[in-house]
Amino acid sequence: MKVALVRPPVTGHGARGIGFYGQRLYEALSKITNVSWRDFSYLPITGFDIVHYPYFDLFWPTLPPIRFSKTVVTLHDLTPLKFPEHFPLGIRAKVVWPWQKFLLKQVDAVLTDSYCSKKDIEEMTGVRNVFVTYLAADKVFRPLNFKRENFVLYVGGGNWNKNVITLIKACQKINMPLVIVGKEFAMPIKKNVETEPLREILSLVHTRSRTTNLIKFAGFVETSELVKLYNQAKVYVQPSVYEGFGLPVLEAMACNTPVICGGNSSLAEIAGNAATFADVLDVNDLADKIKNIKDSGSPLGLPRVARMTQAAKFSWEKTAKETYEIYKKILKRD
Repeated sequence: MKVALVRPPVTGHGARGIGFYGQRLYEALSKITNVSWRDFSYLPITGFDIVHYPYFDLFWPTLPPIRFSKTVVTLHDLTPLKFPEHFPLGIRAKVVWPWQKFLLKQVDAVLTDSYCSKKDIEEMTGVRNVFVTYLAADKVFRPLNFKRENFVLYVGGGNWNKNVITLIKACQKINMPLVIVGKEFAMPIKKNVETEPLREILSLVHTRSRTTNLIKFAGFVETSELVKLYNQAKVYVQPSVYEGFGLPVLEAMACNTPVICGGNSSLAEIAGNAATFADVLDVNDLADKIKNIKDSGSPLGLPRVARMTQAAKFSWEKTAKETYEIYKKILKRD
């Protein structure tokens, strides 16, 4: 079987995003079948049994209209479409999305990261050939010989669904230091509706002078440093109200770091019984859950081994094997 993985035609798919998924999938698939990278082209990519686009931009043309090979697309989530009041569409997006949805319905298989996203895709696009292939934490995320320090860790962006504001308020309430990792927090911010939560986050921190020093914006950090932060943190908190997957939850668990998250969207699906679930919209409940771990050193009722056992259920080898089986399945079709 000859498989082409296609590089994204637009920027913004960085090392810890879609680019990470594509690279890890490529590395694992190359141990199973003949796979190679191809640059994006609006002309048909020929000479392959399977052409796999490991990304799908909702509002930018990312599929050629004519395709001669069996075509697979990975669509990670539909967050902007699910919450249009928080991610309002511009004129270009309103024009492009119907075309993208039309093309999506023509492909042979759509892969996504969770059953939560599968349900959304089926309901919002009408596509039925949707398959779940979970992501995984890199093997570099593992326990190290570091002493746990008194801080909460958050890794991710500042969009509305990430709900970082509630986490900041919860940490301020119990006087608990918070380290925020994410390049968005260290970049210039354009003024629009979508960046309003990020601007509110920065304003919230800087206007409360008594607690300003509690919040540290680390910006982008290299993976080796991120592993250290997971190992040093007292607890990792994913305060999101919605996630298509929530990879940092698995990365933290692989480092044997206690995790608090909401039981919403894909998070309960990914965290299993190895996380402490909180009402992430309730500052008091989130603060209480963080304080319990701070005072006790571990989540009450959760054995330490549960976190690493849960993370071990996910691997890139398993993702690649399941993806390969989907390839074989669609090649059997007429």
